[in-house]
Amino acid sequence: MNPYDLQGPAFLGLYVLLLSLTAAAAAWLRVRLGGPAGVPSPSQLQLPPLEAALLSGGVRGAFDAAVVRLASAGLLEVDATGRTLCPRGTPRGASAMERAVLEAASPPPGYPIADVWSRVQGAATIGEARLASLGLRPSSGAVQVVPAAILWGVALFGLGKIAVGASRGRPVGFLTVLVLLAVLAGFWLLLGRPARSRMGDAVLATLQRRHDGLRSVGTVPGETRKPTTPHRAAGVRSEPPVSEPVQIGSIDAASATAEPPDEPPQMRARSNGLRVGP
Repeated sequence: MNPYDLQGPAFLGLYVLLLSLTAAAAAWLRVRLGGPAGVPSPSQLQLPPLEAALLSGGVRGAFDAAVVRLASAGLLEVDATGRTLCPRGTPRGASAMERAVLEAASPPPGYPIADVWSRVQGAATIGEARLASLGLRPSSGAVQVVPAAILWGVALFGLGKIAVGASRGRPVGFLTVLVLLAVLAGFWLLLGRPARSRMGDAVLATLQRRHDGLRSVGTVPGETRKPTTPHRAAGVRSEPPVSEPVQIGSIDAASATAEPPDEPPQMRARSNGLRVGP
């Protein structure tokens, strides 16, 4: 039986079912093509802090972690507005991202955080290469292409029915919306590369269980969550003036005044009642 000969409601029901199954299959393939899963090896779990931040939150996560580490060590100062970074020294054994942050913020009085961030995005190349060599990043483009292709196949099938319905003068508006959804979903899968492989997810989950602080280092790129850049790290804080101690019960002689009289001068108490005659 030719599916294009089905009436509109019957074909729509078939197409919705087919599109739902295809979307589920695309999601499953995206996970399976992300690489093998298993128990992380010791070498995969021995990630330096900034590489763990890179795995968790991408380049922005590594940048935020570098700023926090440098500020905590007193090597980077965030001004009172929380918008400018100023270097205060050079650490020994610093990572590539930390050195890039200090170089981008030099010389004093520093540069805005947005300018520093724009200059250091290429500093994560070494870290990304190491994560890929450990199998923590997707190694093949199939994880994007294959799921998108099967969705576009379903969209092409729907386009055929749209052409048949239009030639017969039948309404095809709802089917057109479904086809557009399939096409857009395919582009989203094609352009949105997974942040981690299956092994990368396993490593990150293990690190998070060992170190709960990693849960707030960063998120997957593209999410709306804000980074953890400090706003007042290593800044100068003004303390309130210290009050001089004063002995309890004492009073300054210059401020002491005499008590007022009981009644004002030239005034006498008198009766204010009405005089009554005989």
